[in-house]
Amino acid sequence: SPMPLSADSDAPILITMGEPSGVGPDVALAAFNHFGGRIGTRPLKLVGDARLFSTHRDALIPTSAPVTPVPGKPDSANAPAVIQAIEMAVAACMDGKAGALVTAPIHKAVLNAAGFGFPGHTEFLQHLTGAPQTVMMLASDQLRVVPLTIHMPVAQVPAAITRAALCDAGEIILSALRRDFGIEKPRLAVAGLN
Repeated sequence: SPMPLSADSDAPILITMGEPSGVGPDVALAAFNHFGGRIGTRPLKLVGDARLFSTHRDALIPTSAPVTPVPGKPDSANAPAVIQAIEMAVAACMDGKAGALVTAPIHKAVLNAAGFGFPGHTEFLQHLTGAPQTVMMLASDQLRVVPLTIHMPVAQVPAAITRAALCDAGEIILSALRRDFGIEKPRLAVAGLN
């Protein structure tokens, strides 16, 4: 089931910090600044370490887990803060206190070394929301692409492509295109696996 959007058109859009030793905070800040701290009626809020976002304290939802970032040297000691930022942002969306969530890049290997049991954001968001199934969409103004399989070894991909998986993903995609993208008559094309 989709994450409920806040009925409040002024509810903020949250941007998580991602990997504090990588590009995550820079990407979050660049997005915030690019949009001038607001998209339409919704303010942008940064979710993460207060020191990383010290220039934007008025737009901060701070994490409490400690962070000691060293640029270019991700450390599993920072994993609890990365995970906490995502958990806090999802909880705010689920409670209707936020209207949407944008995630900055994480370092999966570092999180996994710290015991994070998910191969990526998509599976973690599914776990946190209790959604029975999720898809990951890459979107632009002209095209939206949903890979049927994600975060799995290439050797496992052929067995994962089933009629049921295609139909389930297709239903989610068509519903999202209508509801979230305002496309009344969406077209769905399926690319093959060679």
